[in-house]
Amino acid sequence: MAGTRKNQNVRGKEMKRRVLEEINADDALAVLNILAERDADASRKIEEIAVEYLSEVDIEDIALRVYHALDGIDVDEAYDRAGSSRYDYIHLSLKGRAWRKLRVPVDQEA
Repeated sequence: MAGTRKNQNVRGKEMKRRVLEEINADDALAVLNILAERDADASRKIEEIAVEYLSEVDIEDIALRVYHALDGIDVDEAYDRAGSSRYDYIHLSLKGRAWRKLRVPVDQEA
């Protein structure tokens, strides 16, 4: 009888491990919500971990995205629209396009 119980415990642990490895995002969120509703301490801990996890910023990743956005700006097109000297009027459409190229990677981080 003891051997059977031990086998059930081993199978139960394996099943738990597989569930955690295979659970999808929607089901994981549902499980977290149920846990938070049932246990106030767990709810506080979930919130604490979520804030910590979501507050982490990968500065190098952001810098790389900004670099690629800036690198993607066509310099020749910018010069063509800038006028005959660096002090001439710069058409607003160029500023708008440059801003949109920069804003996309920054907005994705928000």
